[in-house]
Amino acid sequence: MRANRSTYRGYCIDVFGKGKAWHFSASPITPDLPILKHNAFASDAESEGLALADAKLRIDGLLLL
Repeated sequence: MRANRSTYRGYCIDVFGKGKAWHFSASPITPDLPILKHNAFASDAESEGLALADAKLRIDGLLLL
């Protein structure tokens, strides 16, 4: 299964899966940004778009700390 890559707020996000099984990984593009405690997640999302939205929410939460 091929991952779709996008960027958001300085993070590279790869979303991969199909059907109702979606995952994503996120990592900072530059070393000055905080890293996620875990960089790969299973998402409860039922679509690629929802998995990407989940990734963006986790990044937003990290940057609010």
